Amino acid sequence: GNGYHAAATPTITRKSISPKYAIFFDFDSYYLNYNSAITISKIANDIIDNPNIGIEIVTHTDLSGKLEYNQELSENRAQVVQDAFVVLGITKERIGSMGLGESAPAKKTQAPCPENRRAEILLVNLQTGALAEF
Repeated sequence: GNGYHAAATPTITRKSISPKYAIFFDFDSYYLNYNSAITISKIANDIIDNPNIGIEIVTHTDLSGKLEYNQELSENRAQVVQDAFVVLGITKERIGSMGLGESAPAKKTQAPCPENRRAEILLVNLQTGALAEF
């Protein structure tokens, strides 16, 4: 597939947006570490009672490794973040996720780079499609 898991949320494609939240992954991993779990829990807690707020998850890898492998890794990262929100009570209909692989690095370096191994999490107003301030 193209890495997009369809949901009712509008898709954010503007690359200029700086995400309100970012979580980071260990090298070659899609497991959530403690800090990532805390961040996801905080976001879920903030929005759980507001059904008009949706979540866009965009995941990335660093530039080390093969292109196809990194694409799959970023899709696994997107799925794991989405699953965490669902476990915390955010319905799937409120979540959109996309794995971009190595196509949008925060830092352009071939070396393993922690800043590139990230998931960006945006909050979206589901009625207007605009970014939600929360």
